[in-house]
Amino acid sequence: MSGLTFTDEAARHLEKTYRTKDIVAQRLETIRQLNLSAGEKVLDIGCGPGFLCEGMSEIVGRDGGVVGIDISRDLVGLCDRRKHPTWLSYEVGDATKLNQPDASFDVVVCTQVAEYIPDVDAVLSEAYRDRLGRPRMVFRRRETDGGCSEIMGGALRSPAAAESDATQAQKCWLST
Repeated sequence: MSGLTFTDEAARHLEKTYRTKDIVAQRLETIRQLNLSAGEKVLDIGCGPGFLCEGMSEIVGRDGGVVGIDISRDLVGLCDRRKHPTWLSYEVGDATKLNQPDASFDVVVCTQVAEYIPDVDAVLSEAYRDRLGRPRMVFRRRETDGGCSEIMGGALRSPAAAESDATQAQKCWLST
């Protein structure tokens, strides 16, 4: 995956943008939709400045865990400079080749990342590989003039449902 190139300055600008009222509201809505519980393990693909990870870590608590992955070393460095609980960690990683064991997470979330990923199928395959049983997933892209804003969400019912969701996500991501 080619990924975005971020300087420390660009990472700080993105951090500032992610503190705006509309992005905060979207983040809170994502957390509401995930319906997290204490003790759950969460993977955030394309965590950016880490604010969603921080919010989720407050809910899952010390018996759970949150892993935020981003392709940008500068963004991960920005996340690591802020104090966070031990059950929250950040890693530099490629969304198409995650360095996580199979079936590691109860919840997988990917927001405002799809429009930057050239190989959507690989990201979806990785997300499904990393899930435990039938966990919740939310994939959301940045809203544009029409199209899908929430690509998929909720617990998946079966492999066929997962394939259907992945097909729908592919259609939505390609429509931007």
